[in-house]
Amino acid sequence: MRKNKRIQAIAGGILLIALLSCATESGKTPYDFKTAPLIGMLYDRENKPCAGASVFIDGIEKASTDINGRFAVPGVSRGTHTVAVKKEGYEKEEFTFEFLSRSQVVYLRVYSFDQLLDEAEAAIAERSWAEAEDLIERAKAVRRDDPVGLFLEAVLFNEQKQYHEAKERLERIIDLGYREPYVYLALADIHQYGLDDRESAAACLEEYLALKDDDDVRNRLEGLRAQP
Repeated sequence: MRKNKRIQAIAGGILLIALLSCATESGKTPYDFKTAPLIGMLYDRENKPCAGASVFIDGIEKASTDINGRFAVPGVSRGTHTVAVKKEGYEKEEFTFEFLSRSQVVYLRVYSFDQLLDEAEAAIAERSWAEAEDLIERAKAVRRDDPVGLFLEAVLFNEQKQYHEAKERLERIIDLGYREPYVYLALADIHQYGLDDRESAAACLEEYLALKDDDDVRNRLEGLRAQP
């Protein structure tokens, strides 16, 4: 009985040595390869999987992310590569990395347009002007003439007392066909309190009231008209 167990142990050891030897000879160690699949995961800034993004290796589209944000690119050579991911409504992410191990997994994180604006709004609330400006510029690279992005940029300029720039962004929203009450009210504030242009402020309040009835705004308009 003891002999049988010893024989089994020796046989098992020989088998393990043989398997390791085969693996080494076939070049299947993690760091010894010419090409291998590149595995990656893509998340947004809220750590949610980002599905349907295109994955580019060295400028060539090679894969897309699945419902769980995963992607696999077969036959990637060992060495330095540029990886980029693109998806509509998201900031493009691109970086260079060293592919040196078969077991390497690439983890990527991207901002959506809304996430960029949320962080920009928070930066404005904290009066972090440079950070807010950077986030807004990045959002504009995703959607340049989005009315929400333009409005937030106008808020940033207004907070910095750059009234003409703020007015220009709000007028751009209107030129794009968005006639929203809050845009005219913001314009009225800039004209009245920033540029001391009561006539233009009154005109904006009239546009506001044509879209939305508001007693407070009506009283404000009457007060402007009553001033000499």
